[in-house]
This record gives sequence, C-alpha cells and structure tokens, in this order.
Amino acid sequence: MDVQRIWDHSDYNAFTDLIRYQGRWLCALREGQAHAGDNGVIRIIESDNGDHWRSAALIELPNLDLRDPKLTQMPDGRLQLNTFAVDAVGKTIPAYSQTYFSNNGRDWQGPYQIGDAGRWIWRTCWHQGQGYGFGYGGNPDRVIRLYQTADGQHYLAHPAQLDIPNGPSEFAFAFEDDGTCLCLLRRDNLHTFGNDNGLFGISRPPYTDWQWLDCGHRIGGPAMIQLPDGRLVAAVRKYEFNAQNQFVREWLEICWVDRHSGRLDTIETLPSGYDCSYAGMVWHEDQLWISYYSSHEEKPCIYLARGTLPSQ
Repeated sequence: MDVQRIWDHSDYNAFTDLIRYQGRWLCALREGQAHAGDNGVIRIIESDNGDHWRSAALIELPNLDLRDPKLTQMPDGRLQLNTFAVDAVGKTIPAYSQTYFSNNGRDWQGPYQIGDAGRWIWRTCWHQGQGYGFGYGGNPDRVIRLYQTADGQHYLAHPAQLDIPNGPSEFAFAFEDDGTCLCLLRRDNLHTFGNDNGLFGISRPPYTDWQWLDCGHRIGGPAMIQLPDGRLVAAVRKYEFNAQNQFVREWLEICWVDRHSGRLDTIETLPSGYDCSYAGMVWHEDQLWISYYSSHEEKPCIYLARGTLPSQ
C-alpha cells in the first residue's frame, strides 16, 4: 500500500479515525505532549484528495485530556464525534464519555456527556437507525456492557454485563444486512500480560447473547469493516513477547478476519513501531484507506495508507 505522513504538528500526534463526508476526507486525532496524562486536544484535519491536509477544527476543554476521537455519520446525516474526557490535573473529576455533533466537520456542538461516569463508550456504530457501542471500565477488573442510542446523545445500557474475562476494552463492530453484529474486541489482563488474545464475537438482535472466538493474537486499537463482497478486513496493533512474557515490540497489521474461526490472517504490515496503531478505515472506489499513527520515525505522527487488497 502507498503510505504518506499527513500530520505531525504537535509533540505527540496519535489515536486517529477516518471518514469520508460530503465529498472530502476527515481525520480525527489527539494532539498532546505524551500518550496520556496531559491536556490532550482533538484536532480534525481535512483533505479534498488525501494528499494535502489542513486543519478543520480544534476541540479542547480546560484541564481535561480528550482521548481517542471516533467519527461516524448518523442516520440524519450529521457527523458524530465520540471521545473520553479525563481529568489531566487534579485527577478528582470522574472520567466520562462525551459526544459532539457537526453538519460540516468544522463547526462542532457539544460536549454532551453520554453513558455512565467512568464508563468508556469507545465508539458508536449505527445500524438501522440505532447506535450501538460497548462501554467498559471498572479497574482493576474491567467489565463491559452494551449501550444503545436513538439520537446519539441519550444512551441506555443493556441490563446485563457481558461475562468476558481478562479486561475487555476497545472494539470494532460491523453489521450485516440481517442485523447480525460482528465484533473485534481487545482484551488486557490487567494483572499479567501475554495471555489475553483478542476475541471475535457474533450476536443477533437484541445482542444479549454472544458467541466468542479466540483471534489467536493479543491486539490493540481494533478497526474492522466489511467489504461489499462480504469479506472482513481489520487493522490491529500486534505485540511480541519474549519467553519470560516481557513486552518486546509492537506494530500495525492489516488482516483478513475469518468469521468462522476468528483467526486474523496478515495481509500487510504497515510502516510502524514503538507506540502505534489506532486506525481509521474506509473503503472507497475499490481501495482501502487507513489512517493511523506511529512512532517509528522521530516522534508519533499521523499516516495515511491506501491501496487495493489482494484476493483472500
């Protein structure tokens, strides 16, 4: 795939998402001084052709670290931006999920607090007029619950928490025409590392019962879309550990997702390393477009990869 650096204006540029909206590209990212803990802000950049990018909006709140921006188009045509607000100074304000709305990607209304305090609704995925997202939280043993919304502002939690061990957290949904929800889920065992592979889940409405399959790899920052021909493609951070179960390295891979086994089959490893991943994915004119960040050059920067995919 062709890869270019598209944004490096702050000390730490990371945590992307990508969408095509009103005939142009929008990429959301977090700017800050470090991976977390400082007054992180959300930058929206835009491009007409994917080659030349400019700032479209800056979202910031005093003394708050805004995390992991996620973009989606709502059924009424508006853009929705989900993020998570963390007290960057006194650490006394409860962290919470929030959302913003826009008609053009430049002017944003919000924030509106969504879900429950301390529960991170990592993204909202829309299907047949309803928005869905897992909300996770509750350290040291994370629990996860499905949230649903009709307007993007008022979220109701499904009654039961899902019984998933080893720290379920970040996720990607893809919905099939019959309403079946396909999920790629990150897990982090918060007590040990290396024994918490990602999961591939399948559920049908009302999404109370899930079948989970082991992906065979520990993953981070999952993104997944279903192509027009039905194939599932994902972008995930993968990790290497040594014989003592100590972290060695990480990188970003594009993978086929086998919906029958949950297996992730590598298509290509993108230029990446150190602190990296958190991709946004769009299928446009028979090409896959991927935004992501990586620290394999002099600092964390934002990259755009695009190209055709091989036969599976």
